[in-house]
Amino acid sequence: MKLKALYGVYYSACGNTRKVIETAAETLQQYLHLPITYIDFTLPAMRKETYVFPKDALVLFGSSVYAGRLPNKMLPFLQNHLQGDNTLALAILTYGNRSYDQAVDEAIQELHLHGFRVIGAAAMSCQHAFTEKLATFRPNEEDKEALRQFLMQLMHTLLENDLSKDMAVLTTKMTTKRSYYKPLKEDGTPAHFLKATPKTRLDLCTKCGICATHCPMGAISFENFYEIIGTCIKCQACVQSCLAKAKYFDDADFLSHVAMLEKNYQKPKENTFWLANTL
Repeated sequence: MKLKALYGVYYSACGNTRKVIETAAETLQQYLHLPITYIDFTLPAMRKETYVFPKDALVLFGSSVYAGRLPNKMLPFLQNHLQGDNTLALAILTYGNRSYDQAVDEAIQELHLHGFRVIGAAAMSCQHAFTEKLATFRPNEEDKEALRQFLMQLMHTLLENDLSKDMAVLTTKMTTKRSYYKPLKEDGTPAHFLKATPKTRLDLCTKCGICATHCPMGAISFENFYEIIGTCIKCQACVQSCLAKAKYFDDADFLSHVAMLEKNYQKPKENTFWLANTL
């Protein structure tokens, strides 16, 4: 069996996961000479569709890590709207330089449960959505080159194996999922900002609507861009997309958590890669 299609499937609220998936897809395309189809399920409209992938495809699944796991509001899409047919896949997770915790294991497990054969995985440190002081400007060219080198190793696996037969796949020893990481304030006590929502500087807002357009939860009203009408997941898509710098968070616990991250997690983390039988 020969591969006939390459898919990049990703959630990327602030753009870093998209950059990583595009780098991976373009690298593989150079050697496999396959057409690339991107499925960006960041926005609600894309999560209404169901996508079925054939046996002769390779799927690059990418997601940001939230609190050490796959984002809980995006997990139902993976569980209910992505389906493989013994389809080869890579799981590529990006995290904000704190920890990817169980996210890699969780992605591998979920993909296996839904018809994919995961033959490789990556956890890549990228600039944190909350602050530019963690993993600043990553993924940088060094990160992308490390990813390319990993994919070259993967290429040898693909070229040396009969893809119609069983290939070695990544497995996980995870039997139970831990709770999501509980954020802490600067003094080490729990930070409670679940109900925090973005605020708007009225003197700066141009009412362009880009914040509402970019919200992965559709939580910002298109009628009144200052109004939050749904669940805010603190992804920072509105803050980072606002050209006028009008969106911001002022919740005290949230800001204290950001300060804690900046204090304790500035040391750059190394990217981690796995091929089958190495996790």
